[in-house]
Amino acid sequence: MEKYKLNKKIVLNEKEKLLFDDIKSLITSKNLGITPRVAGGWVRDKLLNLDNYDIDITLDTVSGYEFAILFKENSHEKTSSIGLIKMNPEKSKHLETATMFVNGMSIDFLQLRTEKYLDSSRIPTVVVGNPTEDSFRRDITINTLFYNIMTDEIEDFTKMGLNDLKLGIIRTPLDPLKTFIDDPLRILRVFRFSCAYGFEITKEIFAALENKEIKHCLKDKVSNERIGIEIKKIISTKNACKVFRHFIVYDLFESVFKYKKPENYTPEQFDLYTENFHKIDEKEIDLEIFRIYSILICFCGMLDSTERKKTYLNYTITKIHLKFDNVFTRRIDKIEKNIEYLMERNIYDEKLEILRIVRFLGDEWINSIYIYILMCKTYKEASRARELEKLINLIKEYGFQYAHQTKPIINGNILKVLNIKNTMFSKIIEESVEIQILNNLTNPEEVLDEIKKRYTRF
Repeated sequence: MEKYKLNKKIVLNEKEKLLFDDIKSLITSKNLGITPRVAGGWVRDKLLNLDNYDIDITLDTVSGYEFAILFKENSHEKTSSIGLIKMNPEKSKHLETATMFVNGMSIDFLQLRTEKYLDSSRIPTVVVGNPTEDSFRRDITINTLFYNIMTDEIEDFTKMGLNDLKLGIIRTPLDPLKTFIDDPLRILRVFRFSCAYGFEITKEIFAALENKEIKHCLKDKVSNERIGIEIKKIISTKNACKVFRHFIVYDLFESVFKYKKPENYTPEQFDLYTENFHKIDEKEIDLEIFRIYSILICFCGMLDSTERKKTYLNYTITKIHLKFDNVFTRRIDKIEKNIEYLMERNIYDEKLEILRIVRFLGDEWINSIYIYILMCKTYKEASRARELEKLINLIKEYGFQYAHQTKPIINGNILKVLNIKNTMFSKIIEESVEIQILNNLTNPEEVLDEIKKRYTRF
């Protein structure tokens, strides 16, 4: 039974129509005998009535670069300079592609091709292909569809793409085991597209994931950067946790994250994490952080034994092995520090104590406390989880949600007048902020008077 209603025809916006008209005019006027086809994701999304601004145009009798030069010379539209992405097959970037922007749209031109692999090497022999060969070398069937620019028709050379798109199925055009061994990154792409569209993965794919060889291929033959790109895209979707559960069940943990999964992190514990995660108000937390922790909670608080300097294992995984950006990995590092701080602290209902906790935890206070709560619930430390839930309630009750952002209204120059040693400055400045907040003071003189009372020698 069909689950998705597809558009019967591709509906072009104005920019797309101008682009395709220019391409048709060029081919017809110069009698080039080329059939240009849009491939893959743009076609898939157009049929699903979704926006997609990346257009991959395949060509049957000319290279992408040669056609891009011709197009730029003859186009009436606003075009950028032409870039060339050369093939690097060992790292899964198989296609040499000419890239340019046309009216602000990202356009790739590439020639139809097929790839042949030798058993002794992952480096393919690339030869010019036809549309059918090009379709069958792709990762999944919903990405094999073509839109023929000259005829305005959708083409399904595998005879599976349109049907799988209607049914919401993720399937490989060829045997999944061969598909994954040829390019193991496709394992993660299968999961990513399943996440993004909520489509079901076929049992044949899951059967292939039992094979040990593809796990080794994914671990050893795909760059950390390429793996990280796929994981980052996965955690941007609401179905990320469903995918990460498969990593545990099918023993893909080490292949992706480069560390063995602790034996005490089972699918059942993963389910505890996700069940409790989905009870949290989404508006309060950073969803991408919580999705990545669904799989990395088992390393929370652990240190990287290979580093001389104190380094949290989850920081190493996200920074070194997934190549996530610095902003994201610094946040992971801060959350790990915060959880370690909370682990070592007894929590009690005293206003100054609650304030100091928030001031230490900083911008990540609510993410850190909730992740620690999920960790406790995952490993069945119910009493500690209740203490932490009470802590969040107290922070809100006292109005300390933004206390970490409060700046001092007295500064070091004032303290110098009082002959305070430089080594005391940071301690006393922080105390001054506590005085401001707890007494709701806005006058520097009032804060200074309170400081003087504490340090009677002034």
